Amino acid sequence: MGELSRRLRADGAALWEACRPHHRGWPYLLVLSLIVISTVFLRLLFLSYPMRYDEAYTVMAFASRPWLNLISDYSLPNNHIFHTILVKLAMQFFGSDPWAVRLPAFIHGMLCIPAAYLLARQLYGRSAAIFSAGLVAALPMMVTTATNARGYSQYMFYSLILFNLAIFLLKQINLAGWGMFILTAAVGCYTVPFMLFPLGAACLWMAANAAGGETRQAYGSIKRFLKYLSAAVILITLITILFYSPVIFIGTGWHSLTANPFVAPQSWPEFWPAFGEQLRNIWRTWNEDIPLLVQILLTGSVILSLVFHHKVSHVLIPIQCIAIAWNLTVSLALRRSLDRVWLYLLPLWLIWASGGLTAVLKLVRIPKKGMQAGFAAVILMITVFFPLQRVYHYFPGWRADPGKVETAAEFIGRNLQPGDAIAVVFPYDAPYWYYLAQAGVTDESMHRINRETHPRVFVVVNRHEVSGPAEVLLAQGLSPEEYQVDESELVFSINDHDIYLCLHR
Repeated sequence: MGELSRRLRADGAALWEACRPHHRGWPYLLVLSLIVISTVFLRLLFLSYPMRYDEAYTVMAFASRPWLNLISDYSLPNNHIFHTILVKLAMQFFGSDPWAVRLPAFIHGMLCIPAAYLLARQLYGRSAAIFSAGLVAALPMMVTTATNARGYSQYMFYSLILFNLAIFLLKQINLAGWGMFILTAAVGCYTVPFMLFPLGAACLWMAANAAGGETRQAYGSIKRFLKYLSAAVILITLITILFYSPVIFIGTGWHSLTANPFVAPQSWPEFWPAFGEQLRNIWRTWNEDIPLLVQILLTGSVILSLVFHHKVSHVLIPIQCIAIAWNLTVSLALRRSLDRVWLYLLPLWLIWASGGLTAVLKLVRIPKKGMQAGFAAVILMITVFFPLQRVYHYFPGWRADPGKVETAAEFIGRNLQPGDAIAVVFPYDAPYWYYLAQAGVTDESMHRINRETHPRVFVVVNRHEVSGPAEVLLAQGLSPEEYQVDESELVFSINDHDIYLCLHR
């Protein structure tokens, strides 16, 4: 035991030595720090953006419930359990305002920047690492995931850490590194089960590099390396099952993890159109608010990173081919494709683009110091001015104004009387639950409203989603005739939301 403890300490020190900034890397660390600091300030406004459906549902259906319910309920994949645990902790310390609910996602989104820097540094060198950090900081989709109270920024961060450790473990036998690999993967799986995608890609890529001889110096033989990798996969599986044991044994059951409607296989005629639409949706969301010229430049740079891989990369086999092939294979095997499972590739996409840009600059023989200074200047401009323009677009007054749901909920809260009910349907029910709770309205006014008679019902109508108050009442199990829908009064309107007051006969 003492020998193991000493080895872990020594391996931990070696792992830190590989990650920490060294003397000649301090200028890069300074630029990285400027990127992170500017990004923090430019993302703060987005923490107060109106609550979206999924994050409001996370708060109301899971994070607001007792601890045992939270960790044992996987009735819907909306519950990214480890992320929800962090949300509940944030709410207990800071309250339930949107910025507090989004704090765990925000922190992990910020951590993606140095994690991307470290990975790009290992793959392509420091210049590409600075460019990668700036792109991860500035890309609109990265900002969105970092200010959305869901587990996706954690998913990307844990994936980046996995690939960082994968490169390190190909070169060194390091128990601390393997321990971090196992723990990162297990925590990622506890956040979202589709962590299977980056984990599988990382393991397959490591095995391919081992077959190419990358591990020979550290491990002696591919067989010995595969023993370490197999042991890691087994331990990840066991720890993940342990994490999910409350769900499996006292909660919603194993089937809720493996056979819920969102992951159940589709028939082939259903799968192919859905798969094509998902791929198009991935492209649209990844390139949200990005000019077409920049989209073309990034895509071309990714292609160049493959073409010139052996000239610019420090690893034998490109991650691109393995990761994309793995994602396609698993999607086809499961006959189910969700755009969110591809999200871990977004920061990798930006890293690959940085590698391609580095290859171009090397080909045109720009002096190294000039290239580094140019990279730093361009990245700082991108990191500050591009997000600044986007902040101004979404927040013209440089402040977060209340959204339509929040404003309507405040009106209902001010006018609600004892015994009244509120009728609202998907996709606006969860945001109304959240903002009404913020206004002090209890659950009794919103849930199971068909169980009793109410003197008055406030009916929320979104003009683009429903035809009128009668449709909403029917969806809630209430009779339009009994609540005199023909005589309902429009009492409040904001944007496309109308609030009708219906009186019981």
